[in-house]
Formats: sequence, structure tokens, C-alpha cells
Amino acid sequence: MSKLVVEIIDNVGNVAFEAILFDPLRDVLWQEVLLILIVSDKIERHG
Repeated sequence: MSKLVVEIIDNVGNVAFEAILFDPLRDVLWQEVLLILIVSDKIERHG
């Protein structure tokens, strides 16, 4: 891939990342993600 294409992909990724960060629903989404991680962690430990 050319450097220009990589930079464009980087920029698009950054914009998407910022949109996620500043989304008003992000707190709810983060709580759900954390909950899923905690639950899956407990399931793995109990085997």
C-alpha cells in the first residue's frame, strides 16, 4: 500500500474513533462492554 492510502485510512480511523469517543451514548456502550468483559472473564474462570 502506498503511504498516501495508509494516511487516508489512518485519518478515517481517527475520525471514527473521535465520533465514538464523543458520542453521547458512549457511557452506556462502555458500561455494556465492561459488563460483557467481566461476565466472559467469570465464565472462563469457572470453565
